[in-house]
Amino acid sequence: MGDKALTRLEAEHHIQRAYYEYARALDMRDWPALDRVFTQDCDARYGADAHLQGREAIVSAIRRYLDNCGPSQHMISNIVVDADGDCLVSHAAVRAIHRARDDNRVFESVARYSGRWIADQQGWRACVWRMDVGFNHGDPTVLGLPASADVVQDEGDGS
Repeated sequence: MGDKALTRLEAEHHIQRAYYEYARALDMRDWPALDRVFTQDCDARYGADAHLQGREAIVSAIRRYLDNCGPSQHMISNIVVDADGDCLVSHAAVRAIHRARDDNRVFESVARYSGRWIADQQGWRACVWRMDVGFNHGDPTVLGLPASADVVQDEGDGS
């Protein structure tokens, strides 16, 4: 394996690890760990409405939701990394489950993350980040969202 191929594999590994670190940081509420995931000026979109500029705004927005709920689990899979000039681009699937603090209500999201990554002294970090929701399920008030938020509700089987 040549040096270029090895460098590419190392970069892919670093980005995969950054996705896992992101999920771990959210679930452990380890906000400083997100410094290793996002550049200071990262441009982020969470869904169609939330456009955020900068790591501080991203962390603040994430906290607005996760500080309202109990335990969560963000499961990342299907990570694909491709070259795009001096940057790398990535896509990943996420299934995030959030439980209420005081009872068993749950809110679940199935989404896709995509990122544009640049290398700096600390490694590869996302300078562009997107989350596109496939669907949500459950009680949105778990995250402090209004009960009328656009989600798929469990209608049961009618029996």
